[in-house]
Amino acid sequence: MLRYLKIAKWRANKQFKQQQKSWQPHQVKLLSHIKSIWFNLNTAQKLYLLAFITLAIFKLTWLCATITIIALIIKFWPKFNQLWNSLAGKALILVFYASIANFV
Repeated sequence: MLRYLKIAKWRANKQFKQQQKSWQPHQVKLLSHIKSIWFNLNTAQKLYLLAFITLAIFKLTWLCATITIIALIIKFWPKFNQLWNSLAGKALILVFYASIANFV
């Protein structure tokens, strides 16, 4: 009986090793595909993805919100500066601030 268990264990290990070898090219291909997607994203998109993963896996809403705010600042700060450099943009921003202050 012990001999049959050893043979079964040996066959199972052999089959498991063969399956690992057959999956290895797929793992490398998947990893290279994920790397190519990651390196095509800009900084804000990487932070959005990181925030989504943080929320989905770790369920940390405060960390997700913090990462999202940082990504929004990175994304919209150049647009804010461009708007601020024009006279109409300054007027629009000040009217927006005044309306928010009125509601507060």
